[in-house]
Formats: sequence, C-alpha cells, structure tokens
Amino acid sequence: MAFGRVAGVGGLQSYGIAIILWLAGLLLLIRGQGSIGLYLMGGGCLAFIAGFVGGDPEKKRIQAKEKSGQVKIDVIQNGPFETLPSGSAWYPLGTRIELKALPTPNHAFKVWASDTKLIEILSPYSTTTVAIAKGSGTITANFSQT
Repeated sequence: MAFGRVAGVGGLQSYGIAIILWLAGLLLLIRGQGSIGLYLMGGGCLAFIAGFVGGDPEKKRIQAKEKSGQVKIDVIQNGPFETLPSGSAWYPLGTRIELKALPTPNHAFKVWASDTKLIEILSPYSTTTVAIAKGSGTITANFSQT
C-alpha cells in the first residue's frame, strides 16, 4: 500500500487510499471505498504509481445527504410497466412511501424487491404496499408474462 497523489492515470484526480498491482502491463487500482479501477499502461513501460484515489462522487453525495437525514430511493420496473412513484427521489429518513404497481393485460405483478435491508417493504406481493425508507436504495417492481 502506498500513499501520495495519482496523476495521469485514467484522469483520476481525487483522493483516497489505493492498493496497486502491476502485472503484464496492467495496472489494477483497488480504491479505499471498495471500487476497482483497471488501467492499461503502455507496453514496456514499468511504472509504479501510488496514491490517494477518491471514490464515486455520486456515492459521496448520497452519503452527505443521508447525514442530513435524507435518503435516495429509486423505484424501477423489470420491463415496460408503470409504478407510482417512478424514478429517483429524496425522502426524509423513515418516510413511509406508498407504492403502486400497474400491471398490463399480458403481464401480472409478481413481487416488490429491494436491493438493501434498509428499505422495508410491508406487503411485497401486493400491487399496493408501503415501503419504509431507513436508508438509500432501489425498489424494483417485478412482473411476469401471463
């Protein structure tokens, strides 16, 4: 592990801890925030670049809003279906979000799913339900063909 500033590698210009592996012209950066960057270096050029590499700016923005008591919830569908609400929105922490899935004649609603335990869906198999937002995440309305 090394410390310093990363310059000229894939346009990286932010800060954090990086672990670097040099192997056959390939530079692998494992950033302190858990994301991984893969960069190709010129053949025959042996370089050791180390430093502080920042994480995803969107993730940092979400974390800052969460500290102020706001959570970002994305409501999506697994096809050309509709839900209410739909898209991304910010809610106060602990908000009860009313969800409604609108099935089509050829597609039946199946289940609501969340990508995190921080979003509790009270009745996941009902077309209308409530989700409690205890943290940011994505809610997906799943439909199946009838």
